[in-house]
Amino acid sequence: MNTKDLKSFRAVYEEPSINQAAKKLFITPQGLSRNIRALETELYTVLFERTRQGVKPTESACLLYGRAEGLVRQLKAVENGNRQLKNKGIVLRIGCACGVFNVLPFRLVQRFTEENSRIRVEWNDGNPWSAWMTYLYYINMVHIYINCTDCSNRACLKSKKIGITT
Repeated sequence: MNTKDLKSFRAVYEEPSINQAAKKLFITPQGLSRNIRALETELYTVLFERTRQGVKPTESACLLYGRAEGLVRQLKAVENGNRQLKNKGIVLRIGCACGVFNVLPFRLVQRFTEENSRIRVEWNDGNPWSAWMTYLYYINMVHIYINCTDCSNRACLKSKKIGITT
């Protein structure tokens, strides 16, 4: 079982149509059906009754749907943990709100990488109006998260009001 299979399952459960769910996931209906069949085989159960009007969740599907979100989070945590073990002490990930690198002197990052050649620095310039960077920081995919102190407008980035979340 992987997160792709669970995401496919959740999409079909929420959109009781393989075609609609496939559009939502940007995959073909055939590929989505294959993912669902693989999950059914792995769980030794039928998750959906196929009808001319679409699909109808079975009791097994209802049970899985109630637990799928937690399973996806747990699988992601294991994947992230393994990735961290592999890169332990090697990578420094910096996440920034969109535009912060425009006011943060790049020389600062460059000097750090020159002085610490064993450490690979990665950065991601994200969207300050979404919780994506905060989420990446929360699950330890980003070690430092820099955000503007007033994310309601972009003017704060120009005035160099930068807060660091730790």
